[in-house]
Amino acid sequence: MGNWQPHRHHYTTQFSVIFWIAALLLGLLLLAPIDAIGQLFSSITILIAISLCSREANHTQKHQHFFRTLALVLALALSARYLLWRGIYTLKYSDILSFIAVWLLFAAELYAGITSILGAIVNAFPLSRPLLTLEGIDKDTLPTVDVMIPSYNEDEDILEVTIRAAKMLDYPKDKLFIHLLDDGGTDQKINAENPTAAKAAKQRRTDLQALCKRLQITYHTREKNEFAKAKQCK
Repeated sequence: MGNWQPHRHHYTTQFSVIFWIAALLLGLLLLAPIDAIGQLFSSITILIAISLCSREANHTQKHQHFFRTLALVLALALSARYLLWRGIYTLKYSDILSFIAVWLLFAAELYAGITSILGAIVNAFPLSRPLLTLEGIDKDTLPTVDVMIPSYNEDEDILEVTIRAAKMLDYPKDKLFIHLLDDGGTDQKINAENPTAAKAAKQRRTDLQALCKRLQITYHTREKNEFAKAKQCK
């Protein structure tokens, strides 16, 4: 736990600064007129500030989190201004149909605004985990790992890329076992009544068996196509 304290203190300090800046900006926004001219002026100002924060975040590694979070706060402030403007000045209707249409659209915009707020909270405080490596670990104590690659109708080229990516996992090679679970070359498909489909399934099984042999992994198929994913393979 001791290794996390400086990290937490760092985020707490940045959060305090961002909180007071956000409070000041929101106060100024609430004091400014929310008519069309005021909305246009505040929107342009906030967009310029967001652009400057994004540029600083890309060029300043030390304060990247601060400027990134500040840009998110400014974006939320802009959204709040827009929703206030929509709610005060634009919800006008002349009959029951226009009333329903106006409020349905505004409800959708409110939903989008709430979703943006939740997304900004998640992005402002990402979970930071320490880097895990195998250095200093007795590899004899590591468990074996089986990587399952389910397949139904993917092309052989796509499967080869996936298998090669799995073989590049940073793990002892003698403890890493990769399995291709082929649901497109099952006994049920090979013995199908449609001769064209049966021939294609048989050819797929032959090709994928050759691919697995070439890449030194294990090929599996099964008797019937049951359940959502390949299981009970042989």
